[in-house]
Amino acid sequence: MKHLLMSVGALVTGALLTAGTMAQDTPRTERKAERQADRQERRVERQATPQVPATPPAAQPAPAVQPAAPAQGNVIEGQVVRVIGNNQVVVRTPDGKETILYTNPQTTYQLNNQPAAFTDFQPGMPVTANYNVQNGRHMVGRIFSGPRRNR
Repeated sequence: MKHLLMSVGALVTGALLTAGTMAQDTPRTERKAERQADRQERRVERQATPQVPATPPAAQPAPAVQPAAPAQGNVIEGQVVRVIGNNQVVVRTPDGKETILYTNPQTTYQLNNQPAAFTDFQPGMPVTANYNVQNGRHMVGRIFSGPRRNR
């Protein structure tokens, strides 16, 4: 009988401990789910919100004279083979390779060290261009022809 009471007592105690643990685990599980939901919400907000620097750069006065376009990463030298439309120049390099150069409204043009226009570049003319490759295209920042400046 004593063993029976001890067994029943152990069962009751075990049941109470298990119930207490389950009661404690439920809020813990809920808190964990809330934290995961919060993290997911923050991820979505970060993806939707453009990253803006905390402090904007100081405003600088506009220069009186527009500076030449900054040199870009790549340089090509060659001869104009043909002009296509109003934004493409096909250039043949000294090794015989033909490359299509794409211009845009920001492209600067120079002919004999003077400002020029896209239409000034004609087949047969020697040219040098600074460009970057964007989406597989050679995008020109600056294209010029004529004698080089002394540096």
